[in-house]
Amino acid sequence: MNSSDIPSRQIKAFAINGLKNAIAVDSSTTTDNSGTATFDKGFPPITMQPLSAGGIPPSGKDMNGILYTITLKQQWADSGGAYPFNQSFSTSIGGYPQGSVIPATNMSGQWLNLLDGNATNPEATDSSTTGWVPLSFYGSTSISGLSGVSITLTSLQAARDILVLAGSLTANINIILPSWVKIWRVINNCSGNFQVTLKTLTGSGIQCPQKKTTLIRGDGSNILSDVSIQRGCQTFTTNGSFTVPDGVTTIYVSGSAGGGGGGGGYSSSNSGQGGGAGQSIMKQPYQVSPGDVIAITIGSTGSAGGVGAAGGQGGNTVIGALATLNGGGGGNPGAASEGGKSAGLPGGNGGIAGEDAIGSVPGSGGSCLMGPGGSRRAAAGIAGINGGGGAGGYVNAPGGTGGTGIVIIEY
Repeated sequence: MNSSDIPSRQIKAFAINGLKNAIAVDSSTTTDNSGTATFDKGFPPITMQPLSAGGIPPSGKDMNGILYTITLKQQWADSGGAYPFNQSFSTSIGGYPQGSVIPATNMSGQWLNLLDGNATNPEATDSSTTGWVPLSFYGSTSISGLSGVSITLTSLQAARDILVLAGSLTANINIILPSWVKIWRVINNCSGNFQVTLKTLTGSGIQCPQKKTTLIRGDGSNILSDVSIQRGCQTFTTNGSFTVPDGVTTIYVSGSAGGGGGGGGYSSSNSGQGGGAGQSIMKQPYQVSPGDVIAITIGSTGSAGGVGAAGGQGGNTVIGALATLNGGGGGNPGAASEGGKSAGLPGGNGGIAGEDAIGSVPGSGGSCLMGPGGSRRAAAGIAGINGGGGAGGYVNAPGGTGGTGIVIIEY
């Protein structure tokens, strides 16, 4: 046949406006004796006997009803229509045959059956294997409100190619996918210093970094990365942990410890010293293994020195067993011609202290690789940023707080 041989479409079902009987599925003694057509026997034997022998002529209404039922389905097929899964129908025919294609109940896609005699609903809610797999689905699935509880996607949710995650994470969580051979594009819009791992119910999975789009692939048992090398970045400004993704053996760490607080100015004539910057590193490579969990402790800010008081020491930033960055020292209270305290280890030094009250200026906070120290001014000291030291306080004014530490992990 050729494409030009396409038959005309069924515009109207046969006898749609004519007299017709609804055709029953099963016959009975009553239908047999009355000559009524049914789907299991068609026209009963009595309609095929001579009238002289007690036969009953077939009913024109039955014939119209039969042709109406058939051509109504033909019209539905001509329009591209199909039937979603139906449990009663499935039971009556002994299950769907292998290779059958049916639409989803929400009419957004199609299911392909891989098993003969399959009587299982394809739209499972527990990620179990049904023998059906997604053939084509339109749109994306949005999963919002994620927090600290793992979830299992329904078959309808997982059938779409694009998964969009959102929520404020309070713990590491898993998202369970069906064991299909399929590719997903995962957009992780979650916040919070925790990880989302996509996996199958009994197999392994991979992490999807926040604020990134990750291509993943199901092989029928596990969830794998669908790219040869993952790229990602995670920033920590509070304590948390980093789990090394699959395929990653080197991470690049930038970070700083907490900056020291600036010293306060005396109430007479001297301004305070600037606080020292926290120790910092920039894109330092470290060898790791997939699945490693690296605890991150962020160095606290060095407290600001009150009037006539020294600034506080910045806290250490600890990156698992890989590195410890020492916090910057707090600045001394105002004393003429004295320098501010140095950083905990090589990093920025504290600013120079103010000299005399007449025209004196306080010391600026020390700067580090991750952020500047507070700049001097004729008032309370300005805070440092990302490990920078706080500026010293002007005469009779407190110093500035040191900057909180930070860690950035790239891979």
